[in-house]
Amino acid sequence: MAISYARNRAESTASRPAAATADANDDQTNSDDEGNFRSRLNEELAAQYWPLAKCVARVDDLYRRRRKKHARRWLGGLIVRLELHPGLSHHPAFVRFVAVSDTHRYHDKVDLPAGEVLLYAGDSVGNYGRSSDISRHFAEFLSWLAKQSRRFARVYFIAGNHETFLDDQLFDAAAGVDQLHRFLAATRKCIYLENGGAVYRGIQLFGSPITVSRVETEGKRYYSRAFERFADQRAEVWADLPEGLDLLMTHCPPRGHLCHCAAGDPLLTERLGAMLSPPRFHVFGHDHDFLGVDRDERTIFLNVAQDECLRTDPNGGGCPLIFDIIARDDDGG
Repeated sequence: MAISYARNRAESTASRPAAATADANDDQTNSDDEGNFRSRLNEELAAQYWPLAKCVARVDDLYRRRRKKHARRWLGGLIVRLELHPGLSHHPAFVRFVAVSDTHRYHDKVDLPAGEVLLYAGDSVGNYGRSSDISRHFAEFLSWLAKQSRRFARVYFIAGNHETFLDDQLFDAAAGVDQLHRFLAATRKCIYLENGGAVYRGIQLFGSPITVSRVETEGKRYYSRAFERFADQRAEVWADLPEGLDLLMTHCPPRGHLCHCAAGDPLLTERLGAMLSPPRFHVFGHDHDFLGVDRDERTIFLNVAQDECLRTDPNGGGCPLIFDIIARDDDGG
């Protein structure tokens, strides 16, 4: 997680959009107020975008059955963040991307829609202390990825701050890296990115697990501090981001987009702002409270963290996000 779960929950009232921050313990809220967001839903818009349609249907079902007031309210805030959806292409050569992150062992609870490429933006395991068997967690995740590789033409994934067994700068990562390499050798359609790029059907991608160091910002060492780097180290990585990317996938959000202030990286935001041709799409996770879509005049941002959605509505199937990029070739390779 970007910061401890308890802290995320404490800060959420001040930081979330109004539709998502309604006090779940406010017993005085009547059913009309509770359903106000439903009256604002654009059903025609929802029909054009699968994640929004799925979320609307789930909220409507919970509302009709008078179930899970908190879940309805949280999902209502998610609907607000999905109304700025990236749109879907009708071009015959489009590539559909399906993106998730921060499943923390519960990837099998996420309903993945059809697509051509699956993106996973880190934090597959639950690394919460010495009792966490993260090697077994990772093995389960890799088995899930192998299963998804039979559905998708390609799978790109990065690590997150919970994947300590892959960070050889801060930890003894020999066993984890060997586990990863053996998986990649056996599952060719799955590609791991660590501060590096890839090309799929002419589409330019770059992936990085780097996040803000809480040792530097808070003076604390967490179990889940993989790939947390000091400012000077992060600046070096971000300086190497290529111009003209179609897709950037990082674990950490850029500060100012779909995240709490402490979770986002201001250096990443600065670098994106200075680029002549920044990424067209930026996919990330890390901050569980802001699953959704944002945009500026040059980039569409997608926070795809599933953890809070799965906690709030365990039977809802999460909310993977989708978007399309037009391929620059026509061979599907």
